Amino acid sequence: MTTLTMPETEAQTARPAIETPFVSVALAIGLDKTFTYALPEGLRGRLWTGQRVRVPFGRGSRSAVGWVVRGLTETDLDPKVIKAVTEPVDEGPLLTEDLLDLAFWMARYYVCPVGQVLEAILPAAVKRRAGFKTVQLVVRTEKPETEADHILSKQRRVLDQLAEAGGGPLAPRELARQAGCTTAVIKSLRAKGLVRIETREVDDFARDLFIQLDEPRAIHLTAEQALALQRVKTLVAGETFGVIVLEGVTGSGKTEVYLRAIEDVVDRGRQAIVLVPEIALTPQTIRRFRERFTHVAVLHSHLTDVERHRQWRDIAEGRADVVIGARSAVFAPVRDLGLIVIDEEHENSFKQDTAPRYHARDVAIMRANLVGAPVVLGSATPSLESYQNVRTMDHYQEARLTKRIGGRPMPPVQIIDMRQEVAERKGHHALSRALEKAITEAWRKQEQTILFLNRRGFSTHLFCVRCGYVARCPDCDVGLTYHAKPGNLQCHYCGHKEDPPDACPTCGAETVNYWGTGTQRVEDELLRKFPDLRLGRMDADAMRR
Repeated sequence: MTTLTMPETEAQTARPAIETPFVSVALAIGLDKTFTYALPEGLRGRLWTGQRVRVPFGRGSRSAVGWVVRGLTETDLDPKVIKAVTEPVDEGPLLTEDLLDLAFWMARYYVCPVGQVLEAILPAAVKRRAGFKTVQLVVRTEKPETEADHILSKQRRVLDQLAEAGGGPLAPRELARQAGCTTAVIKSLRAKGLVRIETREVDDFARDLFIQLDEPRAIHLTAEQALALQRVKTLVAGETFGVIVLEGVTGSGKTEVYLRAIEDVVDRGRQAIVLVPEIALTPQTIRRFRERFTHVAVLHSHLTDVERHRQWRDIAEGRADVVIGARSAVFAPVRDLGLIVIDEEHENSFKQDTAPRYHARDVAIMRANLVGAPVVLGSATPSLESYQNVRTMDHYQEARLTKRIGGRPMPPVQIIDMRQEVAERKGHHALSRALEKAITEAWRKQEQTILFLNRRGFSTHLFCVRCGYVARCPDCDVGLTYHAKPGNLQCHYCGHKEDPPDACPTCGAETVNYWGTGTQRVEDELLRKFPDLRLGRMDADAMRR
């Protein structure tokens, strides 16, 4: 069990405490403004920007928690109507200054209240202090023993135990056990003013994630890798903002460039953030980083509240050199950010679809700009935005890895024109003849086959050949997907379900057809054409069962 140490010391020395008579506070409400509060004399010099406070809000002065965003020396408001800050919620600021600046940029760029952005930046587990509890501890006061009344032998043993512990703190029961007395003796010393009882937060976090695995084998960089790495290291050495779009085919060694660049950052005493799509945050990915770095923190959606709070705390207190995670890891409270890497930067999973809506790639670029750090955007297929920025913006540059490591060939790709398949074969076929042949050949060799299809259900839409009617969701106005099991039409956005019509509801014709291919139709066709194959379907519908 270790005493909680807030990351306040460095944060507070990096920014001055607020001494002004007023403060501007952001609240997590649907109003795009901050609110002015008076700062009582007793709190001046004890608050910092980025710190949470409790304030009265509204006509009923209900208690609300907000964020101190700046100190104010004066205000145009009538002092009689200005309410005062009630108390600080935390002992110090929970957000670094660059995260506070980033929140204001996000509020402007994405048109949302800054209070809502601040609430999104700080994980709920941190707000709830998940995994922490309060305990009472005994601490020796500065009062000399000579100023106290006669000290009994049991009291002397308690004071001696505290002295051996450097003055404390010690838990009352543990201290009494070591001194061979009861807690009543400690209470008597408290009455004499020789000890005091402090309430502190402690955690029981087992910090077992920070490990060093086997020494990695030596890897020699290709000429293209070395050139890309040098571009990153030049920006890192100069603590200069810049964006490097690292375009590399699959297997070309982009990850090794990331790792070497991060090594350079860590050697300089700075930290790095690595963003990967949630689906790519596998144990193998994490292991590869832990093989190279001792202190790696991981942030993803499957962490428990206690685990998430532990990781956040370790990052904030400087115990993590590298942070690897999905979209929200862009808000990791690193103290000295030296590099941000975004792998598979084209992935749409970096976009947050709930308020506050943001794109982690763009937020990462702005955060790096605020602190003077480079960004590496890696992908085999960079986004169109990145291509355009390379050609039009001075702080963007491109590095390309065109060859696979070891000269390995790319897997052969064959494109089939399904229109020709339809013309030459009667009826609807989800599988082309070439694919059927390949599946048969793999089965003959006792190999496995994986088929990817980005559509659930049986048919992707239902429409009338005569009038063009298409079955749509009454709420979302998107096409409904037909599911053979349980035999209904479903909206994949809101979950609306309805029975399919026997005739067109618009013109009454019985020419309603099911078109498009979903995973259920592929499964059905495979069962008919390959009855001896062992078949498994993995989609959201099948995995729920």
